[in-house]
Amino acid sequence: MEITSDIRISVILSTYNDEKYIAEAIESVLNQTYKHFEFIIVDDGSTDNTNRIIKSFDDERIVLVEKKNTGLINSLNYGFSVSKYNWVIRMDGDDICYPNRFEMLMSRISDNVAVIGSNCTLIDSSGKIIGRTKNPLTTKGIIRNLLLMLPSVFHSSTLINKEIFNETAGYDKLMHVAEDYDLWLRMSLKGEIINVEDELMYYRMHESNISKKKAEIQLLNSQIAFVKYINGKSGLINVQDYSIIKNVLEKKYIYKLYIKSGIKSKNKDNGKMSTLLFLSFNVLLKIWLLLTQRNIIR
Repeated sequence: MEITSDIRISVILSTYNDEKYIAEAIESVLNQTYKHFEFIIVDDGSTDNTNRIIKSFDDERIVLVEKKNTGLINSLNYGFSVSKYNWVIRMDGDDICYPNRFEMLMSRISDNVAVIGSNCTLIDSSGKIIGRTKNPLTTKGIIRNLLLMLPSVFHSSTLINKEIFNETAGYDKLMHVAEDYDLWLRMSLKGEIINVEDELMYYRMHESNISKKKAEIQLLNSQIAFVKYINGKSGLINVQDYSIIKNVLEKKYIYKLYIKSGIKSKNKDNGKMSTLLFLSFNVLLKIWLLLTQRNIIR
């Protein structure tokens, strides 16, 4: 499609204590080849110099939201609620956009598209390039990878159709640590999810491993998200249904094996065998859920 200045977009960046990276992140947005956007920065109660650095930028496109620390899900939902335009670009406080990122994402806009992501250049905490992604490009490939817990859509790389986002009621606060995974599955019930083949941003990979408790929550919520998906639930889940699914899962031995293998596979010191075991148990768990849990929630 032809990109004109008639198309306006909103950019939402949620940040918490990103003083080391936030200036470069903001500069990469302001220096885009496409200039027609509002830039909503949600400072989620930073306690370092992040807020001061944000305020050092003098650009009329910046809308600074200052709030107490309530977490990423709340911050993003609030950012979407105050955004003006129907297409919303996501950004994290430690990532860096390529100069043509917005133009390239906008070239793929279509009414039937819910989410547009891209490939990324992976960098470490010091900015050194450590890899490049090769994510699937089509909805079919992305859903396949989502269900297998393989790389699919990088959260902060996306351009999101806000009309479809609102139809799904946004990020689910119960899906902690798996909120993007859950959102992609639900939005895929309403429209296509695609990736641009080009690398359009530097995605920062931090060295710290995910904690065991956080990994358990992420793995649990990913399976709850899958149950929602196979039940065709594009909206949010209530606490009662969440508890029902959680209780069903935690009683199954296959789920315990899935959690154990999943935690090992997230440890970078483990080899291919632990990853293969995780994928195997994940497939078995998905088959069991598919066969037995289609009508578990309303």
